[in-house]
Amino acid sequence: MSARAKLSQIALGALLGAVSAVLGTVFHQAWIQGFPYGLLISFSLVTWAMISLRRFRTRLPSWIAVAVLSALVFLFAQPSTDVMIPANFSGLAWSYGSIVLSVLVAAFPKIKGLTQRL
Repeated sequence: MSARAKLSQIALGALLGAVSAVLGTVFHQAWIQGFPYGLLISFSLVTWAMISLRRFRTRLPSWIAVAVLSALVFLFAQPSTDVMIPANFSGLAWSYGSIVLSVLVAAFPKIKGLTQRL
């Protein structure tokens, strides 16, 4: 694989990690009649982004996305800033669940045929 292809995969991983973190942070608090549909949408976005990064031969883009997602999720929760991730059920589920979900998808072995269908 050429250096240019690796750099483009790293850039795509970082971009998808950043978009997933920002959109998930914005939408994770949405509830309708006791159902946390915002968390469902946010976790679906993270899962889709991570599985789409698994199409590449290496796992490097997936791990780059995990690092960016982790950093951005906790960057939004700094003490001296506005609280985008409150310390309630949805906030804790989003903060830790998205990182656990990303690590699971990045670390799980490829399933032949799954990434071609997505």
